[in-house]
Amino acid sequence: LHGLQGGLCFPPVSAADINNPDKRLKGKLLATMLTLSHWLQVGRVELLGSSSSDPSTSDADPSSKKIYNNCVALANKILTTEANAEGASWKAMYLDGFSGDVLSQAASTARAVLEEKDPIRVMLEQAEEEQRRKLAGVPTIDEDQYPDREESRKARHKLERDSVPLAERLWSMRNAAAQMASAGSKGQARVMLEDAFQLRSEALKKALAKRVEESDGKEKETLHKESQKTQPELLPELCALEDLFASEKAWFKELVGVRTQVLKAVRTASERAAKTGNVQRAAALLEGAAREYASDRKLGADHPAAKNAIAAANEAWEAAGIAVGDEDAKDAALAEVAGTPVPRGQGGGIVLRLTKEFLQELEVRRK
Repeated sequence: LHGLQGGLCFPPVSAADINNPDKRLKGKLLATMLTLSHWLQVGRVELLGSSSSDPSTSDADPSSKKIYNNCVALANKILTTEANAEGASWKAMYLDGFSGDVLSQAASTARAVLEEKDPIRVMLEQAEEEQRRKLAGVPTIDEDQYPDREESRKARHKLERDSVPLAERLWSMRNAAAQMASAGSKGQARVMLEDAFQLRSEALKKALAKRVEESDGKEKETLHKESQKTQPELLPELCALEDLFASEKAWFKELVGVRTQVLKAVRTASERAAKTGNVQRAAALLEGAAREYASDRKLGADHPAAKNAIAAANEAWEAAGIAVGDEDAKDAALAEVAGTPVPRGQGGGIVLRLTKEFLQELEVRRK
């Protein structure tokens, strides 16, 4: 492996794994990347005149440029074949710890071991960007460069994208973003999750606008007010963004904003429960979210959003006929919503459970 540390392999190779024949990773993909990079470097020296030569600007004769470009194409083919084979091997060997697709992991590794303009790294990063664009439903690089030639392809791409149900597309985007983040591509993961959030937001606004248009009188006014709130159907994307922002100190401001939106989404879900007569569930949702997000590891009790959530929870308990100080009754209501006894003072993972409920509900709607 050219003397590199085992941690650059994927999945990571620890010191304990080195002597374990069941876990030792051969690292053939990484070795192939480095070997091909060296091979192309030698090719540039022999065919183009120097290791830093660019075939597009080199003074080498056309036949030498053609041979070098053929070498790059062959390297691409060899690397793709090895990545596909190694990916199947990784999934079989590391079912418990496997996270991230081969492309994201290979591109991340290339950024760690290869120069910025290395053709192998450029090749992998372009493929990674193509994948991100396809999952996000935006035109690919090729389509941007050749708009006239690719007009029909763009139309076909849109048709294929629209034929995939929104729930499936968003699941793919969240999953790909998680893989990118685990591979170190947090910037790309952020772009993808923000795109997913935007897609979900637009779909919800479109559905609510249609209901507003079809309604009249008081119902129309109520639905219009509902459309101004943060919808709980956004929780899957909001929670994914929260996890990502929490992993990067530079995104603290964004993290606080997302956590504030999570509390607003839970409040909307609580209001829906209250309207159906399930006032104890409404109060428990607010209480669980307030306890979790008013803690020091989230927003803190002094944050305005946390204070509002605590006040809303207290009002909801009173509306449910439960005194704010009646901890036993509150514990019983929280346990019913959380599906398990909740230690006093803790949130019981109610926000996560609510997120999963909406994921299941959205999947049922899709079917």
